[in-house]
This record gives sequence, C-alpha cells and structure tokens, in this order.
Amino acid sequence: APPNGDVGLQAEETLPKVPCIVVRNFPDSWQDSQVKLVFALFGGVSAVRFALGADAKRMAHVEFKKAENMAKAVDQLHLTHVGDGDLIEECTISCELSGSAKQSTPAPAGPLRRVLFVDELPMLKRPDLPPSRKEQEVYLTSLPVEECNEEQIKSWLEGFGVVDDMFLLRDDRTGKFSGRGYARFKTHEQANACVEATREDADDGDIVAVWSESERASQRASGAYGIDPHTAFAGPSGRVLSAILGAAKLKAAVLWMFSELYPNRDRGAPQPEGKRLHFIATCTDEQFGQLRSALASALQSFHEKVAKRLREAKEAKEREAKEREREREGKQRQQPPPAWQLGPPPGGPPGHHPGGPPGGW
Repeated sequence: APPNGDVGLQAEETLPKVPCIVVRNFPDSWQDSQVKLVFALFGGVSAVRFALGADAKRMAHVEFKKAENMAKAVDQLHLTHVGDGDLIEECTISCELSGSAKQSTPAPAGPLRRVLFVDELPMLKRPDLPPSRKEQEVYLTSLPVEECNEEQIKSWLEGFGVVDDMFLLRDDRTGKFSGRGYARFKTHEQANACVEATREDADDGDIVAVWSESERASQRASGAYGIDPHTAFAGPSGRVLSAILGAAKLKAAVLWMFSELYPNRDRGAPQPEGKRLHFIATCTDEQFGQLRSALASALQSFHEKVAKRLREAKEAKEREAKEREREREGKQRQQPPPAWQLGPPPGGPPGHHPGGPPGGW
C-alpha cells in the first residue's frame, strides 16, 4: 500500500517536463520538508513533486530556485548517505538531472581535483551551543555571486561591522564562485549581528550566516566544544583516518586535510585552498560522493560525542549541587536549636515556685 499522503500518486511520466533533479531510494517518511532540508545548501527548492517510478516505487522531481545549482547538488549528493535519524530518516539517495538541465550539463569526467570545506558538510547533529566570546567568523550560504561582485558582497557584510577577512568558495569544475564563503569580523559582537540578522525569517535561498566550524577547529580544545574537531578526521600527525579512507574507497596518496594548524608538509601534497579546515582529493564523482558521506558521518559522530560530554558534565554539576544541598541540610539538623525553641526549663521560669506564688509575695 502507498505510504500516508501518497494515495493517488501519479506516474512519473505524467510530471511536467521541466529542469529538475530526480531523487530515488528515500524512505516513505520523507515529505516536502525533508527533501527541502537535504537540498537547502544549494540555494533553495522551489517545488517538490512526488510520483511513482516505472518500478512502482516512490520518487520525487525536485526543482531549484537557482537551476544552475542542480548539477552541483547531483555531483555532491548522488549515492551519498544523508539524514540525521531524527528530523530526516537516514538513507543513501540516488540523484540525476532531468529535462534541459541534463542536456546542458557535460557528462561526468574522470578523476578531478576536488576541494571540500568542513562547513560544506551537513551538520544536522551539531550541538546547539552559545558561541564563545572568541568566535568572530561566520560561514555564509546563498550569497548572490551571480548578481554581485566580491567588493559588493564585502560592502554588504561591512554593514554589520569591520570585515578583517572574506574568502569566497569556488566550484571545482567551473572555477566560478559557488555562493558560499567565510567572513571574519573584527569583533564577536559584529559577527553575532550578522548571524542574528540572517537567521530571522530566513526562507529557502536567502543568505544565511552560521558560526564557522572551521574557526572552532582552529581553537582546538579551548573552543566552544572543549574538544579539537580535527580529531574527527585525522590523527595527531594530520593524516586522514584510515576509517574515512576505507569508507570513501580512497588511498592516502590522493586525500589530504589542511588547516592553519595542519599545513600538511608531505612532498606530494597539493597547495592548500586558504587557512580554513578543508580536504583536497583527486577522485571521480562517485568517489567524491562517498568521501563527502564518510566525512559527514565522522563529523556527526564527533558532534554526538560533544553533546554527550556536555550532557554528562551538566548532569554531574546538577548531582554536585544536590549533594551540597543535602550536606547543608544535614548540618542544620545536627546543630542544637536556638534557646528560644527549647521552651522553659523544668519547674517553670526563674523565680517560679511550683504550687505557690512567685517569690517576694
């Protein structure tokens, strides 16, 4: 039987022939909101149409507000594990371009130099923590790079305060700006103003600023997490963990991690793309999807570890507070009561003679 809400789904061939992404292999629990969350980083979704494929299984046609971002989304999400197990049931989705988008997009090439910044990974399990006073950098998505140049974008950001550094990310294939980037402000208050301003009433496709995961990594154990985020991906030497290499089906010789703390001095290492925490790999599109999924899984495990650690620390403090309260109450019970609570001494108050009038009568 069709899942709830899918009764009367039309056949795939009856859907409008418009540029879209065909998404398959997702669970029955997915509705419009789940699909939109999965594709939120690519400029927003304008329409989601569910249908039954030729195999009689549920699928969806997803249209973007910015059609030029569809190829990038397919490139990054095809055969990738997505979902957080909470709002979005986990699965490995299949994505392919359809309509004129497919015709205008070149066939996937062979191994290519790919760059992936830590803030480009999905972070559905990121602990909801107040930022530390040391945080001054934000990560931005949906920047209007098609309509504005770098100077105009920086000028807009300076409406929140002094911008010490701005770094815009580029598409690996075209070399054009991708609409994502970093901005480091002079003060924490200025960065916070940017985060708060873009958070209010943000719709799909609007510019959104969040606290930079890369900056938190640069602060290591002294940052908001109390644990170094680099440890999610690499050992003390900076070499990527073998578990990630295995999941991505890559060799250490084609995958490197870089940041301002890990410059990676291997002779065969490529030039880093700035100082933010990022990964560079030479791989096929399929391998890149597997790599992105492996890195996202490692980061999710790290965030869950941080959340557990913070929860346990909070519970320990609450237990200590209760123990101190019990000790205080115990000490109060052991102390003798004040004299006024003891009542008159045996035989009555001073000067009283039982059975007769007070002395002096």
